[in-house]
Amino acid sequence: MLLALGFYPLPDVVAVQPPAAMPQVIVTLHDGRRVPLRELVTQGKVAVQLMYTSCTTTCPLLGGLFRRVDHELASQPAGGIKLISITVDPEHDRVQDLVRWRKELHASDRWIAIRADRGQLVQILATLNESDHNPRAHSSRVYILEGRPNGPAFVGVTGKFPKPAEIADAIR
Repeated sequence: MLLALGFYPLPDVVAVQPPAAMPQVIVTLHDGRRVPLRELVTQGKVAVQLMYTSCTTTCPLLGGLFRRVDHELASQPAGGIKLISITVDPEHDRVQDLVRWRKELHASDRWIAIRADRGQLVQILATLNESDHNPRAHSSRVYILEGRPNGPAFVGVTGKFPKPAEIADAIR
């Protein structure tokens, strides 16, 4: 499936019509810095996955998926291409948990793990059209964001458990 979105084709990704502006929320990065989510996506494209660090089923698979995407993108300049893992269990996942999770997956600098307070997470999930806020029932899809002049927008979503090449192609 190939759907064109603006000037960018997104292979194997369903385009969001119209693109949805990401909320203006503050998130905490794996290094402890608190930044506006919109600052993370100022240009280029970003692949986003939902996860939580104590998960023993879907999340290790999603982490492995992003690890393969990260490896596939290793030769690309970091520039505007990013991977973001958002914990859906902010009540339990702390910065040190995100650090450990990234270390176990050998994440590069282009791969960011973040947490948001529950109220802000609900806003993020609503923008991604995710209504289920139960950590154990989160999605196994990957969301594509794109930096735009008026702020980042949610522009596309993959099917469940996409292939690494599909994600890499969508954000190149």
